[in-house]
Amino acid sequence: MIQIMVVTGHEEDRARLAGILYQWPEFAISGLGRDAYDALTFARLFRPDIALVDEDLPILDCSEIVSALKRRSPDTRVIVLANSCDSRAVLKAIANGAAGYLLKDRDTEIIPGINSVYTGRALIGSEVIPRAFGDFPLGQMRPRQRVKITRKELE
Repeated sequence: MIQIMVVTGHEEDRARLAGILYQWPEFAISGLGRDAYDALTFARLFRPDIALVDEDLPILDCSEIVSALKRRSPDTRVIVLANSCDSRAVLKAIANGAAGYLLKDRDTEIIPGINSVYTGRALIGSEVIPRAFGDFPLGQMRPRQRVKITRKELE
C-alpha cells in the first residue's frame, strides 16, 4: 500500500484529491494538511511514500518546503502541485529534491504521476515544460565554452 499525504491550503483541493485517491485501493491517505507546519508534522509522524504538496502553501515557499520535507523524511517522494509554471520555481523545487511537478488542474495525471514517482522515476507534467520553459532563451542553456560537433551530432 502506498502511503500518501496531501497538503494544500485550499479545502476544495484537499477534498478533490482525497476523492481521487480514495478510489484506488492501493493508496492510503496518511494525512490531509493545509500548510507547511502540517506537511512537516505528517512527514515526521507518518513517513509517507508520496507527498502531494501545493506550491502556494503559507509559511514557507515551495522549494523550502520540499527541502525541509526531504530532510525530515528522506524517503518521501515529493510531487509539487502547481497553479502556474514559473521556470525558476520548477527548477528550484527539483533542485531541492522534488520528484515531480504537476499542474493542479490535471486530475488525469495524478494517479499515473504517483505511480511513476513511487517507482523511482522523475515526473514533469505534460503541460509544465511548454508553460515553464516555452519562452526560455536557448542562449542561457548553451555552455560557455564552444565545442565542435559534427553535422550528424547536431541533428
